Amino acid sequence: MSPIGSPGEFGSSRQREISIQLQPMEGGTVEVAVELKEAVEERFDKFSNAATETPLRDPAAYDSFFGELERRLPAQAAK
Repeated sequence: MSPIGSPGEFGSSRQREISIQLQPMEGGTVEVAVELKEAVEERFDKFSNAATETPLRDPAAYDSFFGELERRLPAQAAK
């Protein structure tokens, strides 16, 4: 979970969440499944609404995650 941000004028908050699942495969490889979500809670005066979670559909966010994962894996394998 990311830190809670409060960008809205009325005290709304926004937070990002990443869920990672690892599945062992044949040959010693691992399949990686990732889901990014954003939780937004709107607050108007003294009343707050329940947070709404929506999956992030930004391909760049997933590309960034997998690019960094690939960059770091060879360094770990060499140790």
